[in-house]
Amino acid sequence: MVGTDGKYYKTAWRQAPSYQGGFLLDGGVHFAAGARMLLLLATNAGLGRTDTSSSSSVRADSRPARVSARTALVREHLPPVDSVAALVTTRGGATGTYQHSVGSTISAYEFEVAYEHGSVRVREGTVTVELSGRKPVSRTFDRASGVPEEVAAWAAGLRDGRPDPAQSPEEALADLEFIEKMIQSGEQDGKWLDYEFQ
Repeated sequence: MVGTDGKYYKTAWRQAPSYQGGFLLDGGVHFAAGARMLLLLATNAGLGRTDTSSSSSVRADSRPARVSARTALVREHLPPVDSVAALVTTRGGATGTYQHSVGSTISAYEFEVAYEHGSVRVREGTVTVELSGRKPVSRTFDRASGVPEEVAAWAAGLRDGRPDPAQSPEEALADLEFIEKMIQSGEQDGKWLDYEFQ
């Protein structure tokens, strides 16, 4: 839960947000990036469809297409909403749920994605990949904010003249839209909305 005494809360623009989504949108884009990356993982890890003629169509099939969501304000100091529960469908027809709350007392951080030929689970600092018919493989990473790695990738892109594609404006817009459409759907009583920039 984001408390009133936390360093991330103690900025004027976060205490009285004038933009849609408040803290949930502000921080949620980072979790959206993780969720979107895991959806697209099928392309690179051999977990997704194998009956497709090109990896670009697998990638397109894995992109979010529609969302229906419910939102709530659990903690008064985190307006306008601090929690979302969403149902997301991909272009290929797969369905999954996405839940995120900055107002909950639960401190879980977990992603689990099932693909046609396996699954990936991210729980705290451990990533477990399980391919059909094989023993699961887990790897634990030191907990980090990711900011130094992002800055290093950005600097390397400047140095090499080739920006990291994950840091493109298009990817940032897609991360923003992933959460923003959930909030808009919640404002409309769970109405299904189409994604445009995924």
